[in-house]
Amino acid sequence: MSNWIVVYRIAPGTRETRSPQCPTERRALVQARTLHMQGCKVIRVVGPDGAAIPNNRLDNWIANGRTNSN
Repeated sequence: MSNWIVVYRIAPGTRETRSPQCPTERRALVQARTLHMQGCKVIRVVGPDGAAIPNNRLDNWIANGRTNSN
């Protein structure tokens, strides 16, 4: 099982917060979108290998609920 983490800020000037681990990339993206809709600033989504999802893909998912590849 892989572990994905969403790194976000609750408000400007606050420390970075990490979400609970998600089992899949898609769940982490859904969580990122939910956090954004709650007013949080999503900084990045990090995968099990430590690599982050590209910002353009993350921004598209947050805005539309999907990526161009779906």
